[in-house]
Amino acid sequence: MALTDLTVDAVNSAMDEFDDAGGDAFLSRHGYQPAKQYFVVRDERQYDSKAIVGVAHGYLPGRQALKASEFSGGEKTVVRVLESLGFEVRRHEVDRPRDESGSPVKHMRDHDAPAHPITEPRVERIPVESQITGTFVYDVDRTVEAARAEAELQSSLHRYLTSIGHVVCRHLIHTPDGYRLLTDIYDETADVLVEVKSDVSRQTLRSALGQILDYQRYVSPAASALLVPESPSREMLDLFRSNSIDVIWPQEGAFSTASIAGGLFTKM
Repeated sequence: MALTDLTVDAVNSAMDEFDDAGGDAFLSRHGYQPAKQYFVVRDERQYDSKAIVGVAHGYLPGRQALKASEFSGGEKTVVRVLESLGFEVRRHEVDRPRDESGSPVKHMRDHDAPAHPITEPRVERIPVESQITGTFVYDVDRTVEAARAEAELQSSLHRYLTSIGHVVCRHLIHTPDGYRLLTDIYDETADVLVEVKSDVSRQTLRSALGQILDYQRYVSPAASALLVPESPSREMLDLFRSNSIDVIWPQEGAFSTASIAGGLFTKM
């Protein structure tokens, strides 16, 4: 195991997973404790540095995510590697509040809720990542496989839309209650918001529906769609149809579509 093998893309992929899952879910999923001193920064959002480095290791070809017990954090390891890759690392002590039993309570991070929550929503246009890594399968870590599959789907749609001259971006949404939400793909030319998911399980699709409905309140697209790797069940297609959301999936070099919102993206 060599932390010096890490790449910028691997670290960014771990941060993307963190954003998608939420901080506490990300840490719980990978068995890390909240950071107390060192936080890596991207777009003014702060991430638990040791957890990001450990999970980023799993985004390297042929590697697995590292457990917290497999390497040490701190100035001479995690901080040094992140700064060598050009990331900013902020150092500050965090006093974690505890409940009556002495257990740490659920914590908030700067990118989850600011010290002074905003009172009006604000939406920032940000570019889609210039490079999205491909899919690598890790039987021992389905989380990494799922994230890579989602990234490849996102990359495929991004390539297609730009190839036909469409302008594509993402949106960073600052909500009135102080949270920041990051959309997957927004086709500015067609005014279509697209959420991307790596499987078609009921749990995943219900989560996607909630995300799209939440985003729609702030972005107000003309149409919305969900991109998945294969056709969902008829019951789940009906759920999206009832909310006027299209469902698309790749098939034989093209995109098949449920044609909920006018047959969007009918070929790649």
